[in-house]
Amino acid sequence: MTVIQEMLSSLPIADKVGAWGTLGTVRAQKNFDPDTDVEKLGESLPNTGSRQTIIDVLTNLNNEQRQDVMRLYKEQTQQDLIENIKKALSGDLENVIVGLLKTPIAYDVQELKSAMKGLGTDEATLTEIICTRSNERLKEIQNICRQEFKAELETNIISDTSESYSGLLLAITKILSELGPKKTPIVSKWITIMAERSPRHLRRDSCPVLIYRGRPLGTDQGKKDP
Repeated sequence: MTVIQEMLSSLPIADKVGAWGTLGTVRAQKNFDPDTDVEKLGESLPNTGSRQTIIDVLTNLNNEQRQDVMRLYKEQTQQDLIENIKKALSGDLENVIVGLLKTPIAYDVQELKSAMKGLGTDEATLTEIICTRSNERLKEIQNICRQEFKAELETNIISDTSESYSGLLLAITKILSELGPKKTPIVSKWITIMAERSPRHLRRDSCPVLIYRGRPLGTDQGKKDP
């Protein structure tokens, strides 16, 4: 059994068709008890044979709850949970659990750094993150890059990718910035883009718009945003 299969088998996923709407995300645990979770982790981490307990505790919490567990673990033990996880686990399981303990933004930063590290560039990862994150999220990613790595995300993209590809990624971030936040969009920019581009152009190059709106162009006529 692979690591992913092992972790998925431990999740309380409903096997009924009627419960399909509940799938696709890790939801907050209703009876969340961080003290109990910290106690279980404290008992399991020194024992490398108790990795199933570590999986059970951390995969049944959403990210916000995992952050609460990390903070409480630090307060009670004066130790860093991620560092102790790295000592107790190894290989793919270690990578997955450490990834779960990071905030979504911190994980994006980690993946971007790995994608542009060393020889070769993981263009699939760069494309996925740059093309599927909101303008606000990209700004936070850029800020973390500056604070933690003393580097500009744009500079790294330019130095690690070809001219045409880096130009595309930077253009996407620029378009998202010009459109403004979702809740307070810059109407004039939307009008300019939607009025001056041909339908074919919009469908072909609408990656930033799809992300910004959350649904494909031409599928929301008559619908209002919630």
